[in-house]
Formats: sequence, structure tokens, C-alpha cells
Amino acid sequence: MVYELSNETGSVVARLIQRSLEIYAKTVNLNLYNGHFSYIFDFSKYDHSYACLRCSKMWNDSWAYHHHVKSCTFDVRYRYPGGIYQNPKAIFDKLYAHGVKIPAHDRFYPYRSTFDYESFMDKSNLPQNTDKTTWLALHRPLS
Repeated sequence: MVYELSNETGSVVARLIQRSLEIYAKTVNLNLYNGHFSYIFDFSKYDHSYACLRCSKMWNDSWAYHHHVKSCTFDVRYRYPGGIYQNPKAIFDKLYAHGVKIPAHDRFYPYRSTFDYESFMDKSNLPQNTDKTTWLALHRPLS
């Protein structure tokens, strides 16, 4: 695992930068400083404050920190007024809740509606040009 010592809150805190995707019996701990790595011989002496990169929880004990890092999933813990977002129910679900059952073959129209709108560019009787707008033509309906 790769760690970095940061001084964000006025005290030095060890933050996990990168962890292995696999779980091994032995783990190599490295310190990252100015783009260079150094080996951490005794992690309990590395620092006395440890912060999880995912959930920002803090520990003073390296064992408790390592135990947490192995299982941290960082589920969202924000509380929003009205609860979390849920897709609104379709009109057919709302009708079904009131006892109105509409068969699946009647829920959607099998054809599409298409409209054709003809227009032309009228270059006569244009509004006055301004400093920021230059009129070239007006879009006028034809049919």
C-alpha cells in the first residue's frame, strides 16, 4: 500500500493513496514523498494519526486503521431532505395503484406522429441592427 503524510488540519496525518486490488498474506507499505517512494519498516511508528482515503475517518491506532481499510466500502452517508432520489412512477403504475389495470398492448401507440413545417428566409423588412446583433433574414412560415 502507498501512503502519504499530509498536513491539512494542522497535524500530520497518514493518508492511503493506493492499495492493492488483491489481498496478500504480507503487505509492503510505501511512503510517497515528492514523487519518490521509501519503505515503511514499522507502520505503527510511521505516524500516530491515520485517515481513510474513502470515508475520511481518523484513527490513532495503526491496527484499527488497517482493519477498517480492508473492509471500507464508503457507502454514501449524506442525508437529503425528502430522502434519496427515486425514479418517479409511470402513469400506468399510478393507475394500477388505484385499481385501474391497462393491458400492455394498450399502453403504447404503435405508430409515430411526424409533422412537416415549411418555411423560408425573408430578407425584407429586417429589424434594425445593433452593436451585438446583425440581422441576415427572418424565418417565416410558408405553409
